Amino acid sequence: MLLTSSNSTLDALRLAAEQSLFFYARNILGLKWLTASLHKDMCSFMQSSAKPRKLELVPRDHVKTTLVKAQISHAMIQPKDNNIYFSGVAGVE
Repeated sequence: MLLTSSNSTLDALRLAAEQSLFFYARNILGLKWLTASLHKDMCSFMQSSAKPRKLELVPRDHVKTTLVKAQISHAMIQPKDNNIYFSGVAGVE
């Protein structure tokens, strides 16, 4: 079944997915079990560029590795003009 949608809706979805690791993981990758109370903060911390080296101390089974895998693919979809991880570089570079 082919889903049709307006360009503005698709552009809004693309922009939200590019800007938020949490949105990307939940809605694009389908990780619906991620919670806003824990995983949204973890994603925001991982996606911040204030310090390149990060350490998250969270108990086992809180999907740290899954979020890092999501972040790797999230970095690849970043546009050159608005890359949140590496300014001025396209994600595919």
